[in-house]
Order: sequence, then C-alpha cells, then structure tokens
Amino acid sequence: MRSKIIILLALLMVLGIGSVFAEVPSLFEINLLNYYSVEDLSESQFTNYTPGVRFAGFITKWFGLSADVILEAPFKESAPTDYHLLLATDAVVRAPLGFFEMYVAAGPAYGFTISEDNFVVDNKVKLNARVGFDFNITPLLSVGVEGAYILGDLASLVSGASEFEPKAETFVGIGLKLKL
Repeated sequence: MRSKIIILLALLMVLGIGSVFAEVPSLFEINLLNYYSVEDLSESQFTNYTPGVRFAGFITKWFGLSADVILEAPFKESAPTDYHLLLATDAVVRAPLGFFEMYVAAGPAYGFTISEDNFVVDNKVKLNARVGFDFNITPLLSVGVEGAYILGDLASLVSGASEFEPKAETFVGIGLKLKL
C-alpha cells in the first residue's frame, strides 16, 4: 500500500512540474481525435464514433494552419469496404494561456470515398468550424475537448435546396495532442 502511495505522489509531482514548463506554445502538433455527433450521443449510439488525425503548424504563437483527416465510415450507414474520409484545412487562432489553451478554427473541407475498386471525390465543398480548449499536461502532451460543425453543402443551404440538420452536423469529441 505504501509503494502505491509513493508512486501516485511521484506521478502527481511529475505532472505538476510538467505543467509549469508546459506554458511554452507549440510550433507543431499532431492530434488523435475521437468525435461523436450530437445526434448519436443523444440516441446513445456509441458505436458510431468518428476517429481522425490532425496536423497543425503555427506561424506565430496565436495563429496557425491545420489539416484534418477524419474517417466517417465504415462505422455507420455504409458497406464495410467503403471508407468515407473528410479532409479539412483550417486557419487556427489560439490563445495560449499557459496550462490552459483555447482555440477557434475554420476552413473548407472535402469529402471522398475509397472502396475496393474506386476512388470518388465529392464535388461539394463543405465548411468546417471548430472551437475547443486544451489542458497542457506536460511540454509534449495535452488533452482537450472540442466541438466541430461540418456543414455538408453551403451552396444548397444558402439557396434553400437542403435542410439544416444541426444535431447530425455538430460533433463533440476529445483529443490527445503531441506538441513539438
């Protein structure tokens, strides 16, 4: 029992000391993402998760660019051999406040489908907007929560040809970030 307490105290000290040095904003980041749509969360459909990976580079401590690759399927409404991917490119504005970091990002997104014998690019340009915050645990690692809105077809929404589905197009998730 005593060794468990010592290990726990040592871990808390390392994380506490690491958070003091985590105040330096990163220049490059790699994120592992796990999203759920608000619709799936409200219906308790936890098998319909949407994983992704993000690469971000920062020009200044408050502005940068990011690229996301998000796998929308085979987790829902698809044949098991089709993979629906979303490539999003965003301009990111962040407020590095030491241990806590807030950010907003927006930009175009492009959908494409990869199957066993075909590669199809969606001709509709989507809009991706997200807001979130991270907790910088160590200088190299942070954990965050974010909300993202992926509008499927901006032109059709403006013209009135499509309906607005906020629960299906709004995603919430957690991310694990490696900072360099």
